[in-house]
Amino acid sequence: MSQRGSGGGRGHGKRRGNHLVFVDPTDGLDRTAFDDDPDATVFVTTDCRAEAMATLAGPERDPDRFGHVEVGNGGTRSAAGTATGAAGTDVGGITPAWYSTVPDPDDLPALAREIDEHLRRLAALNDGVALHFDSLARYLDSLDGPRLFRFLHVLTARVRSLDGVAYVYLPSSATGSTTRTVEPLFDAVLEPRADRAGLAARDPYDPEADGSSGSFSTE
Repeated sequence: MSQRGSGGGRGHGKRRGNHLVFVDPTDGLDRTAFDDDPDATVFVTTDCRAEAMATLAGPERDPDRFGHVEVGNGGTRSAAGTATGAAGTDVGGITPAWYSTVPDPDDLPALAREIDEHLRRLAALNDGVALHFDSLARYLDSLDGPRLFRFLHVLTARVRSLDGVAYVYLPSSATGSTTRTVEPLFDAVLEPRADRAGLAARDPYDPEADGSSGSFSTE
């Protein structure tokens, strides 16, 4: 793993850095089980799996440790409705503090603002914050490489400035010039090992790296 992504930061021993993760739902990876992550987490969901993602923080969904940005739901507050109905925290139709929505997936400035608000809110209350962006798949066809690069540059810079950790997901089949263009923004690229037993890490700055020497625990 790149040295920039392996530091403990602030002496607390939590994982830090930006990670581009190539993984499919069929890989069976528990995306909430990365070891050594900060306790506070922001989830960004773009593929309309609100019911599944809304349960990730447990029944309490403590707004001091959890944030969720739902992208492309048309403003229906589906995740908030699903989650708060179970947790009993949506009172009088008020959107919970941990939830926000960006109805237009292509409104990247709005998306960046919402993510930034949650990251800064949680970083101020916790010893670090983790971001899970699930996923970039919809943007590979809808955005040109330079625009996606600029968005990810802002996102990864914010995570790094907060001494946080980020996991930005892509399907394992994602290839092409856009993918290669954005890889250098990340401290490590994580891919399923050949035996499917966890993830292998490679340095995006090393064109000869194949991930065979790195490992990344999700236990």
